[in-house]
Amino acid sequence: MTSAYNEGKLLGEKYNNDKEKALQAMKYSFADYGDIIKGTDMMDNVFLTQLKNKLDKLLKENDANKIFDDRGKWWANNKNRVWNAMLCGYKEAGGPIDKKNCELPEDDKIPQFLRWFQEWTEDFCARRNQLYEQFEKQCSSAVCSNGTIYPNECKKLCETYRNFISTKKNQYDLQMFQYNKKHKNLQTNSKYIPDFIEKKCNSKCDCISKIFNEKVKWNEPYETFDDPTLKDKCVCIKTEFTSHEVERKDPPGKKDKDTPPPLKPDIQPKSDELPIPADEPFNRDILEKTIPFGIAVALGSIAFLFLK
Repeated sequence: MTSAYNEGKLLGEKYNNDKEKALQAMKYSFADYGDIIKGTDMMDNVFLTQLKNKLDKLLKENDANKIFDDRGKWWANNKNRVWNAMLCGYKEAGGPIDKKNCELPEDDKIPQFLRWFQEWTEDFCARRNQLYEQFEKQCSSAVCSNGTIYPNECKKLCETYRNFISTKKNQYDLQMFQYNKKHKNLQTNSKYIPDFIEKKCNSKCDCISKIFNEKVKWNEPYETFDDPTLKDKCVCIKTEFTSHEVERKDPPGKKDKDTPPPLKPDIQPKSDELPIPADEPFNRDILEKTIPFGIAVALGSIAFLFLK
């Protein structure tokens, strides 16, 4: 109970300005406690093994077949106390509590993997929306000039957004693989996010079903911009110059009047002093070739401990 109390207090302090998020996080932790006690937790480490062994000893059962049943009975008889302990810790951290919060959550009845997938999806969409809003605010008036984005801050925001999506793609693929392997029988319509999760999210997971509704969009992050016209701000291509063109290196905004006009010669050459035209046209050297604008993306292979 002390652990549950401390967990509630910790979450109350972490989300002190967001009651809804704090209580949802507490429900997730409450359900995880249930899985640990019932022996259905998917995590496997030394600490949890020791905890399970102590619980087995506490139940004083030698029959392994009965231990599982006794774990479930213990949780059913004590989960109300666990939740109340978490609420006490949350209140100690200054969190407001109303009568509705005292109702016992039913999240412990949901398979642990689906709870984790839901939590991951909510966090992903929240962060994705935050990054996009930052980009939209700072870069709506950005300019692409021959492979260079002005201002430079927009280039950084483009890279941050792209790297985030690319990294999360690996995590999403791993979770969908695990879902299709063990939980696909719960699916009815959507193939991009479990229906159950979409219903439980209360629109917090919409970015998956509405924005990342095509696999190609995970591979092309800029295709997921709410405003498709902003894509060109990040996909800034350097122009390929031909032999008769001269590359402009001036940044946007520099006016032609800043360049002084060429000096006129005092004496115009006579017509018979002009050079004789060459028999063959003059071939100028080709300027440097096109260098596409590229962003280095570190595709980390994120391995989730719960994936078998």
